Amino acid sequence: MYRNHGQSKKNVHHMEGVNSRLDGLQAGILSAKLPHIHEWNAARHSVAMRYLEMLNGVGDLILPTIRTGVDHTFHVFAMKTKRRDELKAFLGEHEIGSAIHYPSALPDLKPYRECADDGERFRHAREHCSITLSLPMCPELTQDMVEFVADKIRTFFKS
Repeated sequence: MYRNHGQSKKNVHHMEGVNSRLDGLQAGILSAKLPHIHEWNAARHSVAMRYLEMLNGVGDLILPTIRTGVDHTFHVFAMKTKRRDELKAFLGEHEIGSAIHYPSALPDLKPYRECADDGERFRHAREHCSITLSLPMCPELTQDMVEFVADKIRTFFKS
């Protein structure tokens, strides 16, 4: 559990841990992939820019922002909507994967509960956990795929 963020299973944390899941085989594969990292990051960035362009002003979406002078690799494309659970279900009905990467605020996890309070101190973190949804993101997404996802999201917010 220690090497997997203190988790016994996904999102069930029993202790503070680290992210140390790399074994020798994975290290070998990573060594072969590493020369392509800049190309793949550029492709992810392109996918994210397309999402941003196509989803700007849609519904109550709060899209990721990129600070001037900062490169973003877009490991995930996490956006926010108060209709997160409905949107996730709708996307699933259309065979579009989405994910809730951060379902709990840190003070709500067992190892950090002593930091928790009556809910006021960490209210923003808790709110973000309840409205954040990640869209499909990988370097291999084509423009047509991104447009399909964006079209379905626009359809969802029109209904």
